[in-house]
Amino acid sequence: MDEATDPARSCAGPAAERSGLGSLLLSDLRARHPNARRWKRLRVVVTFLRDPAMRAVLVFRIVSTSPGRGVLWWRTPLIWLWRSEIYRCEVGESLQIDGLHGTIIAHGVVMGVGVHLQRGVSIGTARAPEPGTMLRCPVLGDRVTVESGAVIGGPITVGDGARIGRGSVISRDVPPGAHVLPGSYR
Repeated sequence: MDEATDPARSCAGPAAERSGLGSLLLSDLRARHPNARRWKRLRVVVTFLRDPAMRAVLVFRIVSTSPGRGVLWWRTPLIWLWRSEIYRCEVGESLQIDGLHGTIIAHGVVMGVGVHLQRGVSIGTARAPEPGTMLRCPVLGDRVTVESGAVIGGPITVGDGARIGRGSVISRDVPPGAHVLPGSYR
């Protein structure tokens, strides 16, 4: 298949089945708190309200699953409270976010299962699209960790189990299981 028409490499993302918001949030909670299966509903709600990382996941999930204009309504609090910009993207289960402050995730980014994002991460295209065209966006595999201040830009693929180091700038494909240090993958 031609790279330009590959759905996994385009901003539209794969046409995979989508889970409900509630089941995604529960999988995210269980990724952060493994013993959450035995918790009562009230404790789950209190955890989402008290834990800053779970609040970040909650806001991220709502923004990334909001249809159409719903994203615009959520952008203002994100920009004002956390200095973050998040657009519609496809994210697998068990997402972990340490904090949303300074995080930028472009429209159409595809993230696999068990992705862990730290503060100040930028993921998206390297330039703005021309009118009427779509740019290909980054695709992050399963169990990828992106540390603080990392920038992932362009039509690249980050392999399963890769770890992007703090402050790294990634502009080419990363093989599965690789650990990328700053300055080593431009």
